[in-house]
Amino acid sequence: MQPERPLTKPDLLRQLSAARAAFDAAISSVPLARFSDPLPGGDWSTKDTLTHLTFYERLWEQLEHRPHTFVDTDFMTWQEQNLIIRERHKHDSTQTTLQESRAAFESLWSALNAVSGADLFRPQIWEGAPEPVFIPDVLRDDVTDHYPEHIENIRQLFPDD
Repeated sequence: MQPERPLTKPDLLRQLSAARAAFDAAISSVPLARFSDPLPGGDWSTKDTLTHLTFYERLWEQLEHRPHTFVDTDFMTWQEQNLIIRERHKHDSTQTTLQESRAAFESLWSALNAVSGADLFRPQIWEGAPEPVFIPDVLRDDVTDHYPEHIENIRQLFPDD
């Protein structure tokens, strides 16, 4: 069952803030020296997970009504995108990955704050999107509900904590 759609912009921002805070708490529990260790149940690391989520947080470009910067992954499935994102960033330092994650979230937060309540809850035409998008749905699917999908896996890295 999906959570109820937020009714107001403040509700949406509260949900995003709470989801990111929970994700940040999970990330902060991982020592920097262990960011590249494989997480339980797979071959992704905490660093891979951060890179992956940073990619999805970058929807702020569309929120700011800037022309979309087309990239080669735009018309791929999310499974194909995830493999390429991981491969492209595998040699990034942990510090770079953390900085990119923070910057992407801050830009997303700023863009959401700048969008009017009317625009936020009205279907939008986004360049490159095959149909109108509803910002709260995109935010929920790609960001707010995406964090918890990875939090538990990160926490399992230290099961005795």
